Amino acid sequence: MAGNDGFSPPYGPPANLLSIIHKWRDHSLPEQVTREWQTKIGLSPNLATLNERGLQFLGLIDEQGFPTERATALKTAPSDQYHVVLDTVIRAAYKPIFEVLDPSNATRTQVDDAFRHVKPEAQRSRMVACFLGLCREAGISLKEPPQGGRLPSDVRLIRVRPRSSAPIRIRTKPTETEPEPRRVSLSELGLQSAATSAGSVLEKLLQKFPDFDPAWSDELKASWFAGFSKLQDELKK
Repeated sequence: MAGNDGFSPPYGPPANLLSIIHKWRDHSLPEQVTREWQTKIGLSPNLATLNERGLQFLGLIDEQGFPTERATALKTAPSDQYHVVLDTVIRAAYKPIFEVLDPSNATRTQVDDAFRHVKPEAQRSRMVACFLGLCREAGISLKEPPQGGRLPSDVRLIRVRPRSSAPIRIRTKPTETEPEPRRVSLSELGLQSAATSAGSVLEKLLQKFPDFDPAWSDELKASWFAGFSKLQDELKK
């Protein structure tokens, strides 16, 4: 179904459309885009119809699935011109959207509103996701990322185990509400100072010795322990 003006943007996964385009560029254009061909390159046959509609909307295949001149242009574009050609394809297909907004300064709400007149209503969020995914591939500047936004500056993704597929978010620097690592006194480390037997001289030296800090690197920790041990040895002589 389409809106009153016949505008019917795709709502299948943009990754599928891009997989097809990349396949064309890496190999060759098929004689015809069919369900069987899509299955052969690893795409789910259940989404074949949505993929074909998406390619037709972009003007890359005709109603029978035969690649168009626009598809050939994408296939043969030099690497440094690929995004330019794809940009042209997307702007032509989504002309009614680009007429009312510029993705580089439009909020996600404004993008959603641009699709508000399009049917089916239940697929609007997927239409927007497809549009933003294609824009990102073409290098079209987006004010807001297609999915989830950006992570805070003090958060990064790491993988705890090489085989793990689920990244874990950790903070790499303390926030304003997080306390700095607490320094640990000598007594808390179980290192009894020899001040009780060596008198006030040792006490004064230990007062100048820096407290142990758990936030130090392993190398600095080792250096601290070595220095403290040397100090004790010298004062025991």
